[in-house]
Amino acid sequence: MSYLALTDDELALLRFTCDLFFVEESPLFALEEQHKEPRDYAGAYHALVERNVIDPHEFRITDDALNRIAPVTECDARLTHIVTPKGESARRTDYWMLDEIAVSYEQVGDRHLFGVDHDHAELIETLARHLLPRRASGDRLDIVCSALEYVALGVLLDQLRETRRRDVSL
Repeated sequence: MSYLALTDDELALLRFTCDLFFVEESPLFALEEQHKEPRDYAGAYHALVERNVIDPHEFRITDDALNRIAPVTECDARLTHIVTPKGESARRTDYWMLDEIAVSYEQVGDRHLFGVDHDHAELIETLARHLLPRRASGDRLDIVCSALEYVALGVLLDQLRETRRRDVSL
């Protein structure tokens, strides 16, 4: 998976010049609340143009970059997915959603990492890859019985387990 990595200065430039909108629920709302401006406008601009985040001819965010950034800044919902592989610690991935686009986001040090944009079907497919089907362990019984009937059933099932035969002699 390729990430779009942006610094605070680059996000501040995009906020300042390209009219990115930050909602209160966004993990990036602090940039809006602080009215953060880039320390080096030219350096942030050239870094964004070099990575095709800004179109230098129109001075606007490219569609690809906007599809990755907008779901995090203008989020409608957040989905947290936790995977715990055997013998490892849990890994948490936050997906931020706007309309029909979902993007994973995390902050690592001073970098903001935006994952690829997924539509609903792609997000479900991504999440389904981490699900393990339940192993079959026999038929489940849903019965109501008295204490005496429960003991009798336990004895019969115990004999069935030992003999591995379906017919039980009385």
